[in-house]
Amino acid sequence: MSAFRIAILVFSPGGNTLTAARMAAAALEERGFQVQVLDVTAAKVIADREKLLQYLAQEIKPHDLLFVGAPVYENRLDKFTLRLIQHLPQPGNGPWGKLCAPFVTWGGVTSGISLHQAAKALRATGRKVVMTFKVEAFHVFSLEWPEPLNPGMPGEEAGPLMSALADRVSDIVGMEAESLPDITDTLTDTPLLPKLVGAFTSRVPTQEYTYKSVKVDPDTCTGCGTCVRRCPLDRLEIREGTATVKADALRCMHCYTCLRVCPSGARRVGLAGMRGPLMALRKLNNEHPGNALYTGGA
Repeated sequence: MSAFRIAILVFSPGGNTLTAARMAAAALEERGFQVQVLDVTAAKVIADREKLLQYLAQEIKPHDLLFVGAPVYENRLDKFTLRLIQHLPQPGNGPWGKLCAPFVTWGGVTSGISLHQAAKALRATGRKVVMTFKVEAFHVFSLEWPEPLNPGMPGEEAGPLMSALADRVSDIVGMEAESLPDITDTLTDTPLLPKLVGAFTSRVPTQEYTYKSVKVDPDTCTGCGTCVRRCPLDRLEIREGTATVKADALRCMHCYTCLRVCPSGARRVGLAGMRGPLMALRKLNNEHPGNALYTGGA
């Protein structure tokens, strides 16, 4: 079993998906698997195709099963993760294996159509999607609420999911890739409302207009550079002792990582007013369970 190799490719602006990836890796390593967790976020190459391809060529290890993980944005997979998947080399090319498994972290409203989007994109690269999973996580959007949503998640509550994931991987070890079903077309059980919302927001850039911009209080900012180091799109710099946006910066993806990591509380967004609408949508969608492994019934 130890010869079966797994690579986990993860884009995790807020850190939740990386936490889930590391939990999955720990569960798999306990079963004797060789696991690599490759955090594309920290490399800051997600928005540049050439840098991304060079990074992947240098860092990815040979694997039999590829996991690709990312957060959910407005009921869908974020556009940078879709581009990451679309740029993956074809399986059989160097270290790249044919079997794959997308996963997402979500919080607040719904995981929407994200898993189906990821699976379709991976299948389009010539891979076979043999499983997927979702993990409920802390919602960075709720940082300014009196009671943040899903604090400390993912944590111990995701343990049973990770155990089931390791069981499923153990089941497929030694099986011929041709005998395993591709489960992409089974991932269509999303409730109608989040499916419609996710389909709409996957085509219309609503996030660019509905999410509020981060504002920096120059009197509170210490110029420590924490937000500069953590911004996944490398948008920020220290100028005259204060964190500010670069002149040629990409459009903000509204991950609010800078808000989460600022040690001086110099960043504010004004998200408190979103609590009512977001909680209403959460109740309307009523997505349960929060953590789930999908194997297509195979």
